Amino acid sequence: MVLKASHILKDFQAKNIISKMIGKDAEVKNVASIEDFSSQDIIFLYSMKYLKLIEDKKPAIVVTTSKIASSISDTTILIGKNIPLAHALIKKHYFSWDVFQHDWSRIHSTAVIHESVKIPKTSTIGPHCVIEAGVKLGEKTAILAGAILERGVTIGNNTIIHPKVVICYGTKIGNNVVIYAGSVIGASGFGFAQDELSNNYRIPQIGIVVVKDRVEIDSLCTIDRPSYGETCIHEGVVMGSQTHISHGCEIGENTIIAAQTGISGSSKIGKRVFLSGQTGILDHVTIPDDSVYLHRAGIPSGSRLKKGQYYAGAPVVPLQEYLRNMSTFRNLDKTMKRLQNQKKD
Repeated sequence: MVLKASHILKDFQAKNIISKMIGKDAEVKNVASIEDFSSQDIIFLYSMKYLKLIEDKKPAIVVTTSKIASSISDTTILIGKNIPLAHALIKKHYFSWDVFQHDWSRIHSTAVIHESVKIPKTSTIGPHCVIEAGVKLGEKTAILAGAILERGVTIGNNTIIHPKVVICYGTKIGNNVVIYAGSVIGASGFGFAQDELSNNYRIPQIGIVVVKDRVEIDSLCTIDRPSYGETCIHEGVVMGSQTHISHGCEIGENTIIAAQTGISGSSKIGKRVFLSGQTGILDHVTIPDDSVYLHRAGIPSGSRLKKGQYYAGAPVVPLQEYLRNMSTFRNLDKTMKRLQNQKKD
């Protein structure tokens, strides 16, 4: 199929992503970055600073705002209000990897699937997957090479489990979830008892992990099951690579967790929180809605945090205080020398 600007307009106008088309109904073969594109590409223009580059090279289609479009001539333009969102949705719809297109049958012959499991006709199972007894799979779900679904796991509709993911027993995964390679969801939480000789005995973790709809979990993440109850990841959460969520945590809707963040047991993260890379949160911490944590934030138990505020550092302080402290620290050597000179005088 030849992709044209009119096709994109038709598919995304009803979703209020693209409002109109300006210019001819151009054809496009690929999507490209704003720094490196050809005359056959569609690009997404966020800023006026690239206008000269567009005038010189003339991409096939530019997706941009009406304000920026007024400065572009002789190019097919698709108008939208939120260009980053248009970028995400259009690129995913037309240009991302289709996990259902592969060179083998819908269910690979090397997959090991318990006889109790029913595979929907719209779903696909890759090479060397293991699917244990009592697993329930939704429609249009893809379980890719080497993934393991232990007994009693539930997977919703339109969900993609990437290679070598392990979903441990009883875990519940919602609709439109993506879990990337190597992640482990539902392994035992970290809980031990000791005898008088300091020998360690694991406390069985018999709770479950629940991952709700529209969650994306990047590669090599771990989410642990609790002793009782649930570890719950709510709708719309985005989790960066190598993130660890301990037993009994709750992550609120649409929270963003950047790579290498660690959250200790029984902590509660609010809605729309942003945790920057390598944030560390101790156990039983409550993070309020709409708050932001920066610069390897360290959040100890008992922290008093406010909704909608910015914090940074370890232990965290309000962002403006942190910036003042950092400025002082950078000049500490000069300040000390000045004080020493004053003492000499």
